[in-house]
Amino acid sequence: MSWSRSGFSKGKKVSAALSNEDCLCFNLQEQEVKLTALTSKSLGNKQIDQFYSINSQGLSEVELGDRLRPIIGDLHFKHPRVIGLVSSNVVVTRNIEIPSRDPDEIREILSLQASRHTPYSRGEIIIDYINLGVFKSVYTKVLFIIVPRTVVMKYYDLASQLHLRVEKIVFAPEAIARFFGKHLNLINERLPICIIQIDSTTSEFLIVFRGAALFVRSIPVGARHFEAASEGYSTRFCEELKKSFDTYQSENIDLMPAYIVLGGATRGLEDLNAAIQENFNMSVKQISDLDILPIRPEMKEKYAEQNVSLLSTAATGILVDDLAVDLSSDESKMNRIMIDRTKQVIKAGILSMVFLGLLCFSIASHIYSKAVRLQQLTARYEPIKKEAKVLEDTYLRVRAVKNYLETRGMALEVLTEISSMLAPDLYLTDFKFEAGKKVGVKGSTYAKPSIFILVDAMGKSKLLKNVETKYITGRVDEGTEVSDFEIAASLK
Repeated sequence: MSWSRSGFSKGKKVSAALSNEDCLCFNLQEQEVKLTALTSKSLGNKQIDQFYSINSQGLSEVELGDRLRPIIGDLHFKHPRVIGLVSSNVVVTRNIEIPSRDPDEIREILSLQASRHTPYSRGEIIIDYINLGVFKSVYTKVLFIIVPRTVVMKYYDLASQLHLRVEKIVFAPEAIARFFGKHLNLINERLPICIIQIDSTTSEFLIVFRGAALFVRSIPVGARHFEAASEGYSTRFCEELKKSFDTYQSENIDLMPAYIVLGGATRGLEDLNAAIQENFNMSVKQISDLDILPIRPEMKEKYAEQNVSLLSTAATGILVDDLAVDLSSDESKMNRIMIDRTKQVIKAGILSMVFLGLLCFSIASHIYSKAVRLQQLTARYEPIKKEAKVLEDTYLRVRAVKNYLETRGMALEVLTEISSMLAPDLYLTDFKFEAGKKVGVKGSTYAKPSIFILVDAMGKSKLLKNVETKYITGRVDEGTEVSDFEIAASLK
């Protein structure tokens, strides 16, 4: 059994921010346990404070807890957020299309189909999915994620030994995809990007489009294999890459990626870069975790000459609030909901009592002073109210007279204006005038075109607007065809 520790030497206490933004990220693998401790260097901005890698091969759960307990104690975190991450090598992923766009229906359909994609029964697995967008208007493309319940429960058992509470179990490839999406600004990319994150014993193969993982596959080759036999495992790694690309193409998920991003434990893998470019005719962009992760300077200096993969565990803590996939157990989700609701109820109750107390005190303190002030103002302004009443009555009379004077003669002007537009064969039978609003005329003519000429002329008048023909009807009078009409217009 061996374990490595970054940062300060053993026995030296590490200063940490004592806030609920302190975060512990666990990754439990078959032969190794990774623990990343993150602290907040500013509001909402985390950095890696410590990283631990423990060889867990041959250790029981109790022995592993005994090894981790003093490590966590040295961090001096108070109530840290505990996040577990699940890698793709222990899950089953499927790219499928669901005939629905409703999240609840999608989850129900996936729950019914889960047993078809895994040998486990429905009660032995935990499922979730990543929404990849709408297809053909009614279908939703999803990356279906299935993890054995036993894998998830290991995190809760370990947390129980360490007297911690697991907040969330996340899907590591989703965190990797989102982190690279932000760091490399992949949102505007027109083609998918292939991301390969090399860990100690396995590697994550991802096809990412605009920050979302379209396709995920675990490659059983890691940094330790390359250290043991670089040339042989480079060939095998390329074979596994070919299988991954072939599977991706066979499922017709999306276009082939534009280039490959190689991250993680990539130190000394220049030959692998050349082999990938030669075999797949794609450019390879190699990125060091130390260059892109927010990391404490002392720790960065410590790992400058070492070949480690930090991103998979660190990214989950940095982006935990942005990750959609939650592989926590049903019991944990229910407990979380109950705890949140209890806190909300208690907080709401306390705030309500405080508010009611302040409100009652405020009302009681103002009632008397308001009543006294009202009496004083009533007595003071009573004469003014009487004078104001007289002025108001006078103003209303003056306004009525003014309105009358303004509209007087308007009816005659409008009638004169319309009369001047009448053709010789057209005569009016009715004239209606509503002061300040509208006017209506009725009439008859022996020539129907005269009506349209009148309508056009009224539309051009400076006194009228919104001219419209209400009706035009024909009749026969003493053997002659007569057209009756009605025209309405508004006053300008």
